[in-house]
Amino acid sequence: MRKKTKTKVLNIRLSEWEFNELEKATKLTGQSKTSFLVMAMLEKIQRIGGK
Repeated sequence: MRKKTKTKVLNIRLSEWEFNELEKATKLTGQSKTSFLVMAMLEKIQRIGGK
């Protein structure tokens, strides 16, 4: 039996351009929008922390 994952809801507003860019990026990478945003944030944190 699979363990249930706790989830949280994040309601964000994107401009039409931001949403379209997110759509393009997720189609290219094959990731979900949520996964793509989380990975992008983690990469940015690593870059900031590495300075």
